[in-house]
Amino acid sequence: MKSFTHRSTFRLTLLVGALACLTTFADTSTDTTGYTSLNTNANQAVEFDFADLVKPFDPPALEEIVSGNEWTDKPVLDAVELMRERQEGEQALATSGDQQEIRDEVNPQQDDQTAVTTESVSMSIFTLTIIGLSVFSLLIGWVAYNQFKQAGLLVVLLCWVASMIGIFLMRDTEHTEHTEHTEHTEHTEHTVGPVSIAEALALKNSSVANNNKIISAMGRLAQEGEVNFSAEWNRHTAGDIKSTNPLMISSTAEFDVAGLTNMGLFGFDWNFVPFASSDVVVSWQTSADGLYDKVVMRDDLLWSDGTAITAHDVAYSYQVIMTSSVPIPAVRSGTDQLKYVHAYDDHTVIFFHNESLATNVWNINFPVIPKHIYESTVPEDPTMAKSEAHVALDENPITGGAYQITKRARGQEIVLKRRESYYIVDGKEVRRKPNFETIRFHIVEN
Repeated sequence: MKSFTHRSTFRLTLLVGALACLTTFADTSTDTTGYTSLNTNANQAVEFDFADLVKPFDPPALEEIVSGNEWTDKPVLDAVELMRERQEGEQALATSGDQQEIRDEVNPQQDDQTAVTTESVSMSIFTLTIIGLSVFSLLIGWVAYNQFKQAGLLVVLLCWVASMIGIFLMRDTEHTEHTEHTEHTEHTEHTVGPVSIAEALALKNSSVANNNKIISAMGRLAQEGEVNFSAEWNRHTAGDIKSTNPLMISSTAEFDVAGLTNMGLFGFDWNFVPFASSDVVVSWQTSADGLYDKVVMRDDLLWSDGTAITAHDVAYSYQVIMTSSVPIPAVRSGTDQLKYVHAYDDHTVIFFHNESLATNVWNINFPVIPKHIYESTVPEDPTMAKSEAHVALDENPITGGAYQITKRARGQEIVLKRRESYYIVDGKEVRRKPNFETIRFHIVEN
């Protein structure tokens, strides 16, 4: 379910970040704020200065911030339950059941064949009509020419023009009737009873109505008792991934994998309404003046190596993003609008804003990496891709999401395995068990 809450956010960030690339990929220079921009010349070393894009700031005490502001509670939601509520309110186009009463419904393939036959007959009649009227015009013209000589040519021309106008008016009427019939057929298909999964798989994706049925059937959430927790999900991706580091994401394939392997505090629904994920967050509050966002994280979060995920990982990730020698302009776009991010303890993190803006809610949503892993490797290799340590991490990343990578055959497949420590902590199931044991991405190059 991580893909539902975070993958689209990564895509949105990349689109906005593309604009940042136009100005970020330039020679080293100093802007009006006095900060050094990224030099991307591969032949020129860039001095490492950790979090150099963050202006000096001394965060006030937590008690001062909390008592000095009025706070508004923001939504903390379970993405699965949110989707389930939505589906309960939707018109049922599909059912998970395999048995269903036989309905009087035309076979979709038969419909297609009938439509093709009707269209062919219509075209034949149209062609014959043109030939017949043309011959008729010639006969009239021949008679007129014998009687009136040159004046007969004008008669031929007038007859032919009149014939063509009549033919195309007739053709336009047939097209309108055909369109109305097609719309009526699609409406009828849309309003008939729901189809089963087996029927949906057998449908030909030849109309909007059929497409909606297929999506509805294959996109339904499993009900209690329906899940086969040993199942494998086979899917394809249009290209290989270049990096498994969530800060380095630059393609849809990487978004798909990262959405299942990495953790994040926030997501948004199908209407782009943001919410904090209840899998990760206990509470989320915004100050009345819009200058602070306070998040309290759960205390049962673990990285795949068993280390606790804390607010310090969030603050550290912000600082890495705001390091100019780390080449991640796409992720930096938006995050660079924050004033500061500070972890007051293992579970409480506050996002400081420069202004009260509607975009603040998006700026606080950035990828999180494990501080205990990267704090020793990033200073040695700010590219996060060249050193032996980073190459090893890219092949076997430490993940915070529901899945971890168990196999990566370049150009062939990427295999993810359900991570038990994601949903079981100290012997107790603390969050929903992911439905699939294995997710296999087959790489099919376009």
